[in-house]
Amino acid sequence: TLWDMTSYGKVLAATPLVDGSGTQLFAFDINDNGVISGFVHEDNNPSMEQTPAMGWFVDGQLQIATRENPNPDVITRFRDMQIDNDGNLLGYGIEPAEPWGFYARAVIWPASGGAIDLVEEFRAISTARANGIATVDGVLQVVGYAHGRQGTFPYLYTGGTLSNLNGLAEGDEPWELTGVNDVNHEGIICGLGVVGKREIYAANCLLVPTSE
Repeated sequence: TLWDMTSYGKVLAATPLVDGSGTQLFAFDINDNGVISGFVHEDNNPSMEQTPAMGWFVDGQLQIATRENPNPDVITRFRDMQIDNDGNLLGYGIEPAEPWGFYARAVIWPASGGAIDLVEEFRAISTARANGIATVDGVLQVVGYAHGRQGTFPYLYTGGTLSNLNGLAEGDEPWELTGVNDVNHEGIICGLGVVGKREIYAANCLLVPTSE
């Protein structure tokens, strides 16, 4: 299947995400309201710091709004920017690790303002990736995986609390959730786990909220 690149009914050879000042938005995600999440390079220089940003079109012209880096002395760039339908932004920052590599720092930018660095917020964890964001019954939920005193674990962040999903989930057989990939507006989380007693096997799974 082929898609025409269109903007306001006009078929385009390409649709560059550039605003009136020439700033380019590097896009990662788009919500149902047409708001795009991504980042911009400082001074449009790819070697410079990556700043989280959101973009939307007004009368055919891209508008870009940047979001603050909550720890500019620690986080050097951002990856995997996501946005939910309520305008809450999610990504993970990169904290360089010597002599090579990096630590991931999941950061949330609520639509109401401000920024939440989960590693800074919860000192029991040293690194955290962010994989999914959604507003569930008016409450922000974020899923991902983190590493801390209890090892590496899948987490749910909601209501100001970070919880190990393995402590919240149950099943007919003993199992361990090894990763989570996303959450939708009904609070259903998809991920991967290992199941079984004697014969252990990997399985994709859904975590469906109970009424309790």
